[in-house]
This record gives sequence, C-alpha cells and structure tokens, in this order.
Amino acid sequence: MNWEFILDTNILSEFTKPKPDEKVLQFLNKEKDNFCICAPVYQELVFGIDLLPVSKRKNMYLSFLHEVVESLEIVPYDAEAAKVHAKLRAELQKKGLILPYIDTEIASICIRNKSVLATKNAKDYRGIKELKLKVL
Repeated sequence: MNWEFILDTNILSEFTKPKPDEKVLQFLNKEKDNFCICAPVYQELVFGIDLLPVSKRKNMYLSFLHEVVESLEIVPYDAEAAKVHAKLRAELQKKGLILPYIDTEIASICIRNKSVLATKNAKDYRGIKELKLKVL
C-alpha cells in the first residue's frame, strides 16, 4: 500500500510537548487516514525512550509508543529502498553533501514508496532532489 505521507520523527514528537504545534495537529487531523511512519523513525523513537531512566516521563512515552505509534503502519527499509539509499548517498557525497545516515535512509523509503515526507525540518534533507517534502 502507498501512503501519501510518511511522518518524520519530529512530527510525532510534537505529541510529547506540553503545547504541540497547532499546524502539525491540523495537518494530522486532516490527513489522519493518509499517513504512516517508516522503520527508521520507529527506531529513533524506541532508541530515545530506551535512553531515558525509569520514570513517569518514560512510562508516558512508552504508552504513547504502544498506543499511538504502533497503531500506525510502519513501512520497512527493504531491498528497493536500500538501492535508492545507496544511489542517493553516493550522489550527495559526490557533491560534497554528507547528510546524517538515518535522514537519507528515511528519504530513500519515501522516494521508493512515492510518498511525501512530512517534517518540521527541511534542512535535514537538503540536496535530495527526488524527495517530496511537506514542511510544517
């Protein structure tokens, strides 16, 4: 299945803020049946939670992970995305652009699935021409 939008980690993290960005909330409400996340985003969330000490805050994040995040479709990083990723990293490196590995991995999954990446931070993806972005 193809989704129009794949959510970046910074979009999901809005839910953990005391006052989430209204623009993000409106977007998610409007597109509620039209987005998913990808495996690297899921990994970033789990990793961040695992780093936290045992606390009420950690338990709140774990609840969010299990009740909200895991209810979303999680698009895998498959062989086709890996091919896109390898080509993308090589092209960027030839131009002198070295972006974080996980960001190029997320971008490759979006490109492979012909989905738009919904993010709050376009600079993480600078130089990736094939990637369609929805900057919130």
